Amino acid sequence: MAEETPAEEAGDTIAAEEMQEPLSAKNAGRRKQAGYRSAAAAAARKRQVRKRAFLAGGVALLAVLVLGVLIARSGDGGSSIQQLKTFRGLSREHVETPVIYAEVPPVGGNHSAVPETCGPYFQPIPSERAVHSMEHGAVWITHQPFMPRSEIEKLWAIARREPKILISPLPGQETPVVASAWERQLPLLAVDDPRLAKFIEAFRDGPQAPERGGPCVGEGTPLPEPVDGKQGFSRP
Repeated sequence: MAEETPAEEAGDTIAAEEMQEPLSAKNAGRRKQAGYRSAAAAAARKRQVRKRAFLAGGVALLAVLVLGVLIARSGDGGSSIQQLKTFRGLSREHVETPVIYAEVPPVGGNHSAVPETCGPYFQPIPSERAVHSMEHGAVWITHQPFMPRSEIEKLWAIARREPKILISPLPGQETPVVASAWERQLPLLAVDDPRLAKFIEAFRDGPQAPERGGPCVGEGTPLPEPVDGKQGFSRP
């Protein structure tokens, strides 16, 4: 076999190099495309991670808000009221006989099947019916029978401008005014005590009432609206 001349060897080398150049260019292109795909995949993964983090944060925020609402609804809104009395576990049976309550005025327990119609009363009302009204979320404000008329009329005004309020005298109670709701009670020395408004706000149709939102209509006839500033009756 004849040996190649130097010129032939040089030609072969050039041809080999020319064949390698397209291959190298193709490989570089493939590597570049692979790099693009890798970068795109990494960017997509980052977007997915951010999306998941955003969704997780939104779910966590929603859970916190829902929990806050549930706590607010189930909590005792009047816990900051000084000298507030709290009771637990009172029975709720309907009875047809008079009930002897441990508290005067009562704060719950067995009661009449018929509630007392909310509003102001000049005479004492049956405790059994008032307790049923409190089960429905009413606030019962009782006062000593012989308080000054001007003070009693302030209480009547509360019952006329606000719903689900019972006002009546109650012989035998120790303090001039007592605000009662189901399992909550606040003794007061004066009608103008600012805690009375806080009590009403916290416990009228509050979470402590077993049947809050129920009607405050039943037996009893509240005092009529005054005519020309006068109640239309005289105190006996």
